[in-house]
Amino acid sequence: MPELHLDQNVPGTLAHHLRQLHYVVVTARGLGMQSAEDADHLLHAAQHGRVVITKDKDYLVLQVAWLKWPPAWNVPTTPNHAGGLVIYDHLPSAVAAQEIHSALSSGWPLTNWLYHFEVPTSGPPRWVRY
Repeated sequence: MPELHLDQNVPGTLAHHLRQLHYVVVTARGLGMQSAEDADHLLHAAQHGRVVITKDKDYLVLQVAWLKWPPAWNVPTTPNHAGGLVIYDHLPSAVAAQEIHSALSSGWPLTNWLYHFEVPTSGPPRWVRY
């Protein structure tokens, strides 16, 4: 079961629900990172092998940069991050925890990938990989 890093945009109640599902969870508040930039959260999570959980769609831009910049700078291999999940802003914490658990239990590749939970105007909600 992967360890999780919840950034400052995620409510503390989500951490509670994820811990009830037996996840090891660290929070921005617990790390003293309430004012940290998104890039700092991604870096810290990557350094500790944790999956980032956020509501912030700015991580989509960080994901693209993470994958594109190392080859552009002739870095021989892209550094790994443990993955990330961008959850839908209006999901209640208990529901979000279940959706996160489903995604993490799905067997999808996580390393260096970011998934965004989308609620389309038609059709069921789904995770989309970036």
